[in-house]
Parts: sequence; structure tokens; C-alpha cells
Amino acid sequence: MGSNIKWLRKRVKKSQTELAEQLNVSRAVINSYEHNIAKPPLELLVTVADYFGLSTDTLLRTNLATYHELPFRELLEAEKIKKKITS
Repeated sequence: MGSNIKWLRKRVKKSQTELAEQLNVSRAVINSYEHNIAKPPLELLVTVADYFGLSTDTLLRTNLATYHELPFRELLEAEKIKKKITS
């Protein structure tokens, strides 16, 4: 999961500090998640998933680094459709 957070952060061209500010945590906390030193609490995990437009399931279970841009965009679109159906 930490590698997914890092991959997503880099994809949107944010520094650890910028992402930390958006999520109301410290840069050190983001660093600890990205390096699998710590795991985010459930509430923050949901916030991270929402921030990037993904489900928590995708954030936790999918190795996003294996996606190229087009398949990732398709994944994001599928996530949006799932949210509409379940809302």
C-alpha cells in the first residue's frame, strides 16, 4: 500500500509536504506510509482513497505501479462508475 501512495502522489506531481497538507498530517507521516514503516488508520486510509478517486479496496489490493497511464485512467473511470452505482 505504501508504494501505491507514493506512486499516486508522484502521478499528481505532489511533494510529500504538499500531500501531507492536503490530508492534514505531517510530511513524516506520509514518509512513514510510503516506506511501509507505519500503516494509516482506517479513517485516513478512506481519506487517501477519496483524495485520489479510488476505492480503499483498490488502494490496498492493486499494485498501481504496474499500470500505465491509459489503463490507470480506465481504472479511475471504473471506480467512478462503482461509486455512482453504490451511492
